Amino acid sequence: IEMDNEAQDDNTELRLLLAVRDRQHLADVLRTVKRSPPVLRAARVKP
Repeated sequence: IEMDNEAQDDNTELRLLLAVRDRQHLADVLRTVKRSPPVLRAARVKP
């Protein structure tokens, strides 16, 4: 987990490295995270 050092407007950016089985599992994980009320944005970042 990586976190930004500077919080802006009471927001914090988290970068997570997750292991998933396949693209469908990734889609399910992102959908679940996005539905969480405190989450403003969730996206995949390709290396």
